[in-house]
Amino acid sequence: MNELEMSVKQVFVGNRQVSVGNRQLSVGNRQLSVGNRELSVGSRELSVGSEEFLIIRKGGKMKKVFGLIGIIVGTQFIVSAPALAEAPDTLWTKTYGGTDSDRGYSVEECAEGGFVIAGRTKSFGADSSDVYLVRTKADGDTLWTRTYGGTEDDGGNSVQECVSGGFIIAGTTESFGAGYIDVYLIRTDADGDTLWTKTYGGTNGDYGKSVEECADGGFIIAGATSSFGAGYDVYLIRTDADGDTLWTKTYGGTNPDIGWSVQECAGGGFIIAGETYSFGAGLCDVYLIRTDAGGAPLWTKTYGGTSADEGYSVQECASGGFIIAGYTWSFDDPCDVYLIRTDADGAPLWTKTYGGTSWDGGYSVQECASGGFIIAGYTNSFGAGGVDVYLIRVSETGVEEETGNRHKAIGISLEVYPNPSQRNAVIKYGLPEKANVSLGLYDISGRLVKTLYSGTQEKGEHKVNVGAYHDTPTGIYFIKFETHTGLVTNNYKATRKLTIIR
Repeated sequence: MNELEMSVKQVFVGNRQVSVGNRQLSVGNRQLSVGNRELSVGSRELSVGSEEFLIIRKGGKMKKVFGLIGIIVGTQFIVSAPALAEAPDTLWTKTYGGTDSDRGYSVEECAEGGFVIAGRTKSFGADSSDVYLVRTKADGDTLWTRTYGGTEDDGGNSVQECVSGGFIIAGTTESFGAGYIDVYLIRTDADGDTLWTKTYGGTNGDYGKSVEECADGGFIIAGATSSFGAGYDVYLIRTDADGDTLWTKTYGGTNPDIGWSVQECAGGGFIIAGETYSFGAGLCDVYLIRTDAGGAPLWTKTYGGTSADEGYSVQECASGGFIIAGYTWSFDDPCDVYLIRTDADGAPLWTKTYGGTSWDGGYSVQECASGGFIIAGYTNSFGAGGVDVYLIRVSETGVEEETGNRHKAIGISLEVYPNPSQRNAVIKYGLPEKANVSLGLYDISGRLVKTLYSGTQEKGEHKVNVGAYHDTPTGIYFIKFETHTGLVTNNYKATRKLTIIR
């Protein structure tokens, strides 16, 4: 089965078509054509020419375009947060793969340094396409690669390093399971060797798009299902640490609805971002679902206009509320990167669009240690030609930061690591000048658990140990940091989440 057939199979419900200007948006197979190039929104791939994937590490605090030479753009890009205060120069680029099609969809920085990338490969493995896992050093050089799967099409869409070591990968499999496509979950050790695999789904198509380890050591997986629910629905699966199902939920209506991103919330429960054709104002809207710890909906929201709008990435913000990245056709034609900031109840605080006169979209968003957000996606408006990787740095209010602009507190660059932590975490930050500093550990109710530091510190880099946890139970906590005297021209406050697992 070829890649186009896969993307059609994943989201095909009827063959409705909508014309946007002189371009065709096919809701059935989700193909967008621009000249002789195609953007497959269903499979979240951009292809121009030959197929292999590129990892780009970027040190810069601005909108930046990277030219691609026949590259498949995955859903995330390597961005070093501490480097965002440096000049916007590329640190390195790497490619991984063989003589056939190899694609990267998810990347994460590892606690011991370096990166892990998940995707799919046709160059290596058993047959057809397999899940592809690449572990690298900090400079991108390969430490090892692994493939997982059977004789049919299998692929990885999301990877995360586990607190106890090793990795968890979510994707899809046609080789194993109950249906023609099932959710595929793979747990490995630190060397990529398989500890266990699980499949989830029914007799039709079921897809795993995003996975995260939960505070209790189990996992949450978001995706889509045509085996259960009202139609083609958002699919949420909660498992224990061994991958055994605790519960499953579906969300949506009678038309296609898909979950692209999931995160466990600081106050418990989960937040899911995706797309809905069942609800909202337009053809397709950004879909945000907030659930309790058992998956019961607390609320759902849609965002967008009268055309097609989708959400591919969601993150809970340190100050509360959520940030969602995707693309919009409703507020610009052709599509633009779409960024939505909400409060804790999903009410919009602001929305922004970014892009030029052609096709642009966002696949991943992260809150930065120094404040504001970084968005990775694709652009057909800027760059060397064809489709390029698109990196946008914005302020806390979504204002785009151009070359030379620096957020007033960028020098502080607050970090907490390792996170999650089993024994002791370190808080690292830099002061642009001498200041009075206070650091405290708070629980999710806002109660002060421990004062970590209070006093005057000199200009420069500082590290503070959280210390042994002892009586601190497993859970989600917050590090509150503040410079609170006139010794710093712009006093600074920041909050970072810390997950403690004992």
